[in-house]
Amino acid sequence: MSLENLYRYECEKLLAGVDLFRNLLPHVKNNSSIHSGEEGRFVENLVSEFLKNSLPTGVEVGTGFIISSKDTTVHSGQTDIIIYDNHKYSPVMKYGDAVVVHDKAVIGAISVKKNITRIEITSEVEALTKIGAICGKNGQPKPYLAIFSLDIIGLSNFNDTLNDAVTKLCLAYPERTKGWSENEMISDIIVVDKFIIKKKEWKDSSKKEDKARYILCGGNGEHRNIYVQHLVHGIGKVINKRGKYSDSVLTNFPKLSFKQVAEFNLCTEDRPYSL
Repeated sequence: MSLENLYRYECEKLLAGVDLFRNLLPHVKNNSSIHSGEEGRFVENLVSEFLKNSLPTGVEVGTGFIISSKDTTVHSGQTDIIIYDNHKYSPVMKYGDAVVVHDKAVIGAISVKKNITRIEITSEVEALTKIGAICGKNGQPKPYLAIFSLDIIGLSNFNDTLNDAVTKLCLAYPERTKGWSENEMISDIIVVDKFIIKKKEWKDSSKKEDKARYILCGGNGEHRNIYVQHLVHGIGKVINKRGKYSDSVLTNFPKLSFKQVAEFNLCTEDRPYSL
């Protein structure tokens, strides 16, 4: 089985799992289950288990909160999935299946949705932006910050849905006096079978950058593997930057055709948390 086929299978398994949940506990009117909250948690568990099986030993996957190692009164909101370095940094607290970890442990944070609304894009980007801010200037690479959704409640025209999603991303990063820093910028917005909006990687890491550019691909329903593969790919790149692993298969990714859809001015590449 090729890597492409493997990730296509994993993506289809996620979608099939949600269909099974809905078939077992169907809603009498809607294409959903009888309890949307439990269905949402079920989707989170599916994605979490996929990541646990895909990531290297010592990299843990949990849910919970992130606190600042500099000021413990600063913390994130409840985060669907936290990927953290359990080899070097044990959790501050564990409670059931959830954890509280400090920023230096954070490899990635993911907001998981079964069917994201366009309005939620802005609020979820803002929540992830705060996590990126908390992790600023902590001596570790910028964490992978992503929204991962199995679908989107869109407009009647698909291109309008894409354009509106970009608009909602832009609303999360308005012009502000202090400007934005690289560590605050979200990495990916992934909607399965629909699109990927990602922050473009800088070609020359030694060059000081003053723009964060976002690019888009997808929308044709093909290459189902790219959605889950891109999720693992983004996490893998941070793992490699932390020096835990090298030449990881997680960073090997097929070339895709992207187009630029947005850009934001940066005041600095990295800075500590500020209001």
